[in-house]
Amino acid sequence: MQPMTDTSLRGIDVSHWDGTIDWKRVKESGISFAYLKAADGKGSVDPNFASNVSHARAAGMPVGAYYYARPTAPLNLDQARAQAQHFVKAMKQNGLEDYGDLMPVLDLEEPADTGTLGRNDLEQWASAFIDTATALTNRQIMLYTGIWFIQQYDDFGSEMSDLPLWAADYTYYGDTQPPVSGGWSRWTVWQHTDRGTVPGIDGLVDLDAGPASLLEMKGDLPK
Repeated sequence: MQPMTDTSLRGIDVSHWDGTIDWKRVKESGISFAYLKAADGKGSVDPNFASNVSHARAAGMPVGAYYYARPTAPLNLDQARAQAQHFVKAMKQNGLEDYGDLMPVLDLEEPADTGTLGRNDLEQWASAFIDTATALTNRQIMLYTGIWFIQQYDDFGSEMSDLPLWAADYTYYGDTQPPVSGGWSRWTVWQHTDRGTVPGIDGLVDLDAGPASLLEMKGDLPK
């Protein structure tokens, strides 16, 4: 996949684990976009989601929401649809009625144990989630996942490579760019470290590279 360049926008992704954030300082530091954890497959809503939405937007930060999915065995497509509905409800009830400045994201990194679900099972689950979320929001859904996870699930059989990809692959392991995986030859967003530092956030934070224009991350679909 492509490397970062001087034109790649700088972004972060955060959840309640990042504490109370000074979004004005984050924006002034040169961060161009932020993804905020909205909810979780356990049925919870991130306790800082509403506050992060409100304060980030007040600081002029373009934001998107992500959902940490929890598929379980045996394959249950109704579970996938219910988690997508939970994601959309979390956005609507916590200040993101327009579903964000950036396309919503399915965060898929479970089951981490090989053999829990098969490759085809996981692809079907993700498709059911994405189809439901897309129908409810009229927005393209981006897939976040780790290169390791794609490879663990036999490259998803390249069945999901039509989706925009937010790839997690950390440069401190030696990669200067994510390897071609799962049928993807390009990323839309690249989470290149979980050990970044940004003014306005205490402790380490995930850092992301984006495209040269936020228009590529909006994901509006024809009505």
